[in-house]
Amino acid sequence: MIPPIETRATGRACPLHKLAVMKALLLENIHDEAVRTLKKAGYEVERVSEALDEDDLISALDGVDLLGIRSRTRITRRVVETCGNKLHAVGAFCIGTNQMDLDALAEAGVPAFNAPIPIPVQSLSLSWQRSSL
Repeated sequence: MIPPIETRATGRACPLHKLAVMKALLLENIHDEAVRTLKKAGYEVERVSEALDEDDLISALDGVDLLGIRSRTRITRRVVETCGNKLHAVGAFCIGTNQMDLDALAEAGVPAFNAPIPIPVQSLSLSWQRSSL
């Protein structure tokens, strides 16, 4: 068994095998370019066409490192408290971040970003890879 290492981005332990294959969950028909970019960066990508309610989202986040949402999915304090220690980042691929509990995400050490276009996914992917080494 490979011992966990501490990531510089969050200060949380991260097993080395998680660095090799990270999982992204993209909800609400996020653009195909985001899917292609994440797959090219080595992510396993699951794509769901609709928003998930709180309970379904909590269930779907098992094993997920990166969550991408649009405006209908709500990232509540309960979602963050249940799954925040596993998430490495949450991205809102829409205008605004009012659907995310930014205070709860910050308290959990989970970076959140707003990207109304898919190009920033590439930057996030590269910055995460660098900060994890």
